[in-house]
Amino acid sequence: MYRCFGELARRGLCGALVPGCSAETLPAAASLLRHRCYSQSVDPEDDPNFFTMVEGFFDRGAALVEDKLIEDLKTRESPELKKKKVRGILRIIKPCNHVLSLNFPIKRDNGEWEVIEAYRAQHSQHRTPCKGGIRYSTDVSMDEVKALASLMTYKCAVVDVPFGGAKAGVKINPKNYSDTELEKITRRFTIELAKKGFIGPGIDVPAPDMSTGEREMSWIADTFATTMGHYGGIHGRISATGRGVFHGIENFINEAAYMSQLGMSPGFQDKTFVIQSRPLKVSILVLTLWSWKGLALD
Repeated sequence: MYRCFGELARRGLCGALVPGCSAETLPAAASLLRHRCYSQSVDPEDDPNFFTMVEGFFDRGAALVEDKLIEDLKTRESPELKKKKVRGILRIIKPCNHVLSLNFPIKRDNGEWEVIEAYRAQHSQHRTPCKGGIRYSTDVSMDEVKALASLMTYKCAVVDVPFGGAKAGVKINPKNYSDTELEKITRRFTIELAKKGFIGPGIDVPAPDMSTGEREMSWIADTFATTMGHYGGIHGRISATGRGVFHGIENFINEAAYMSQLGMSPGFQDKTFVIQSRPLKVSILVLTLWSWKGLALD
């Protein structure tokens, strides 16, 4: 069901979510534009939080694909029972399954003790392991990790990657901590996740995110290996995000229906780009654009 939902969303949601688009101007596969008002979570008069916004957009997507999901359900049940089953499954997909809230102490370099606040959300275990980044930021909250974990599930479903969505956050400003202190925080967070079964091959696999990278992943892998006896990883992580942005741009810019909404012609020719992002993502994206397309970047 997740795979089918992701495929239908990939083909059909653009018309509902891109302002100004219509069924006539978008590709034929993107013409599912009816709404059933499953939720008013994203009413413009409201000021919803991040996770409520994600749930609201999920409801819009569910309204678009419900009829097709019922049609594709190959059972001998009556149409009414099929409808109830599909709606039940969609309700199961929507919430975040598990959220772990942690508070743990670390001893700082000056001898003081500090309690660190952290979270790990697992949105779905429909396909395991869960996967999702770990970010270090003072803006981290339970709401944020739930929302980002949910979006990770949907992103994986759209491209048929066999993972559930997860996300973690540690509520710190890494600039205020020494390398030694950051290592202590990372290793202790790993141990706390392991105690609760929130990390491990086939269970939940972390990745870099805001203010984390290869160094933090090596601390996590080493801590997990010395306490649980196993670790692993995959190649290509460094370029993954920037390369993904490039392919997203490539698919959008080569589609005449989308470009016509901007009053532009398809293709990369005669176009320049302004990019603002994390340095690593920018460098990978710039190198990819330059090496693959020879583009000018402002």
